[in-house]
Formats: sequence, structure tokens, C-alpha cells
Amino acid sequence: EGTSYSLAEVKEKGYDPLAVRYFFLQSHYRSKQNFTWEALDAAQKGLMNLYKQVAGLGTEYGEISKKYQEKFTEQICDDFNTPQALATVHEMMQSDIVPKDKLATIFDFDNVLGLKICEKVKLLRKEQRETIPEEIQKLVSEREIARQNKDWAKSDNLRDEILAKGFEVLDTSEGPKIVKE
Repeated sequence: EGTSYSLAEVKEKGYDPLAVRYFFLQSHYRSKQNFTWEALDAAQKGLMNLYKQVAGLGTEYGEISKKYQEKFTEQICDDFNTPQALATVHEMMQSDIVPKDKLATIFDFDNVLGLKICEKVKLLRKEQRETIPEEIQKLVSEREIARQNKDWAKSDNLRDEILAKGFEVLDTSEGPKIVKE
């Protein structure tokens, strides 16, 4: 309709330019998309959620899942069907494959998607380490002790207390990870 926005305007409004990419990846390139700031906001939230999920997988790389790699490649080769390829990303992230294999697989997918997942996850982890208050770190340590002692009620109460203070504890194979809500 003659309305256009520059990347500078997108950045000015506080959006990551990769959220624009994620927004466009959610629809087939042949389909018409209705760009709104609300839709971009949803795309940015979805992308940040993906980054947080990947950050929760740990730092150890495993093997690329051949099953999901084949499915992803098939969808990309089907007239560059990025919406289905993204659905495969989310399916794989929810699957029961081990975290280190998920990490290797998502980084492989990102060679096509170009969402800079590895770079953004490293940055997110660094920010999280720098911004986790000592009080929260202490509560997480207490929770870990309760979990080791199989005191599930205390563990749940501490998790709720941490959540009430704006942080979430992700239980990973490498131990607890703290994520700011």
C-alpha cells in the first residue's frame, strides 16, 4: 500500500533486525504478508524464546540428528518452504533427542535460516551471568541442595520464589541455568 519502513526505523523502535528475518521466514516467500508492528513484536518474542530454549541446552555439542536434518532439508528444497522448516525446528526442540544433539542440529539449521543463533545464545548467556543477582544465585543453590536431598516440596517452593522475583530455573544436563523472564 505504499508504506515502507527502513531498517533504521525498525532499530529505532527497539527491534532486532533478525526479528524481521524471523517474521518473513514464518510465511512462504510467494505469499503476501501483512507487516504490522504487533506482528513484528510477536516475531521478536518468538525469536527470543528460541534463543532462550537453545541457551538452556548447554554448551556441549553432539551429533546432528539425521532424521530432523533430512526433514528440514526436504522442506527447504520444497520451493523454499521456510514456514514448514521452522515448524521442524520447533518440533526438534520439543523432541526427546539429547540436548547436545539438539544443539548441533539447531546450529546446522541456522546455516540456512541465518538467525545467528550461536552468536545470540553466547551473548544471552553472557548477559545472564552478568545480571543474575546474588540473592537469586543463592536461592538456586538452595534449590539444588533440596533437589539432591529429594525434598521436592522445598525445591518447588524455591522455584516459585525465584519465578516471583523474575527469573526462571531451567534444569539441564549440565546443571541449573537461570534465565531472566
